[in-house]
Amino acid sequence: MTHLRVHFDLRAPESGIPARELYPLALEQAAWLDNAGATSIMLSEHHGSDDQNCPSPLTLAAAIGAVTERCRILVSALLLPLHDPVRVAEDAAVADLVSGGRLDLVVGVGYVRSEFELFGLTIEDRARLLEKKLPLLLEAMTTGTVTRGGTTYQVTPRPAQKPRPSVLVGGSVAASARRAARLADGFFPAVSDPSVIEVYRAECARLGYEPGPVHRGGRPRFVFVSEDPDRAWQHVGPAALGEINIHRRWTADSPAQNSYGEGGALTDWEVVRKGGQYAVLTPAECIELARGLDDDMPLTIKPLLGGVDPDFSWECLEVLKSQVLPHLDLDQPKPFGRIRPLDVERA
Repeated sequence: MTHLRVHFDLRAPESGIPARELYPLALEQAAWLDNAGATSIMLSEHHGSDDQNCPSPLTLAAAIGAVTERCRILVSALLLPLHDPVRVAEDAAVADLVSGGRLDLVVGVGYVRSEFELFGLTIEDRARLLEKKLPLLLEAMTTGTVTRGGTTYQVTPRPAQKPRPSVLVGGSVAASARRAARLADGFFPAVSDPSVIEVYRAECARLGYEPGPVHRGGRPRFVFVSEDPDRAWQHVGPAALGEINIHRRWTADSPAQNSYGEGGALTDWEVVRKGGQYAVLTPAECIELARGLDDDMPLTIKPLLGGVDPDFSWECLEVLKSQVLPHLDLDQPKPFGRIRPLDVERA
């Protein structure tokens, strides 16, 4: 079975179409891809970005839920340290209701120093904030109440999924894996390092809790399908170069592990082409790749990679739909996590 994942972060650099055109286009593509058989649509969050990365994934999740019918809508990652957990529970419930119960959440600690400063926080406090806020989020989503300062308050509305949408912890280091074991429904590692996954499973065993699902990212990270890869790289290369350089700037002053490479800005997109994170494949190559992926690794496409021409984006999607998807056994959408009872030991 092939899990076809679509990633929208809605970056709108000056080289691409403006945000006022990009957001409606994303909804149009979401509906089209849902009809074509996409298993999940993944939305991410960043703030104050030079290329206007979407800062409100739960708002976008509700909009996508309104124009789709079957695919799961995965927010990964929601930067919980930056938010009030009760507000997140409310917004998640609304998105889940609009989508008819198709929302899943991955929470992360964040890694961009300027984002924390934007919210009057310090990045060194990120782990403590997540550890404090995640239990409150789970309580509010599961029970419809939250206790603060000795007083219990009602949280409404209730989500469509019972008792709530799944909540996984994301991350790339052992501390994230242990946090996922103690607090969440599953683990969403940002890297495919099997040792981090083993840390998660070992911590679950230590706590006497059966591990939840582990969802790894695919490799390559993002795939485009074209009958003429060399021509397609003329579109993908500059856009991918811009995206990588944004991440390199973010992680230059970050305690996080950097999967986009060390050093200053890249200037040659041919380096990106050789790097393996982005791939432009022929239909036959894409079919071979998809059939060889492990069950917990998706085939991930990013049709609106920031700066790409919309006509080129549609061209790649049409090739994917007509020449690749008919040859794959596409997975059926299902929740990302097995809901963990609140009374499970989390010490």
